[in-house]
Amino acid sequence: MPSKSYSETQILCGLRNLWHEEFCPSKPFDAEALIDDIVGSDPLPLLWAVERSFGILLPRDKWFDADAKSAEDREEEVAPRLTFRSFAKWIADHAQVVSLAPVQILGRTCATAGAFRGIEQLTRHLRPHLDAFGPSTPLRRRLGNLELITLWNHLRWISKNALPSLRDLGGRDVLTLQGLTCLSAVISLALLLIVQGGDLTANLAIVLLCWLLDQQFVRRVNPLPSGITTFGDLARLVAFCRE
Repeated sequence: MPSKSYSETQILCGLRNLWHEEFCPSKPFDAEALIDDIVGSDPLPLLWAVERSFGILLPRDKWFDADAKSAEDREEEVAPRLTFRSFAKWIADHAQVVSLAPVQILGRTCATAGAFRGIEQLTRHLRPHLDAFGPSTPLRRRLGNLELITLWNHLRWISKNALPSLRDLGGRDVLTLQGLTCLSAVISLALLLIVQGGDLTANLAIVLLCWLLDQQFVRRVNPLPSGITTFGDLARLVAFCRE
């Protein structure tokens, strides 16, 4: 029977991934470290990243009203329990659970079907009003590049990192896609400077054309590993990695 809450191990996997991918990749992750000592006086980037990665909304009165109490009160009340491990316990209690466990179909246990059901739930969280889809539906018909990366990262920590990182598999991560977008923006600016002697209409037309080309280019860059093109492909990979 699927668990009604995530385990501390699952959440710590997600926090560890966030730590290495977005905050301090050169420093080892320490579950017992005080968050205040790590992020200093500005915890908002970490809290927003947690909301995005775990699909939860942190209560504003607890985490965001930094001026509601004096510094002494905050240090006395918050610091002793704001280690990454205690934060993981809080997230586990509040995050909506998505299971990748095998399910029973016609009396037989099917790991791929369980993985697909979990992927379907996560996809609905990313796009609540998404059109119906099945295992044969191409992933890119329903999700954009950044959404695919977010989906993959969700699946990683839920599976306790049974799935490797996209970088390890040769896929494109967020930083790579952002780099491609910045490169295309630089090219667009260079073209604009070259023709800056032209009239305003011509310049705007060039900017629009470069933007359209940029959108088409980035959309064609598949962030997922080679061979993972449909929801069924992803479900089979998840099921295989969790064995």
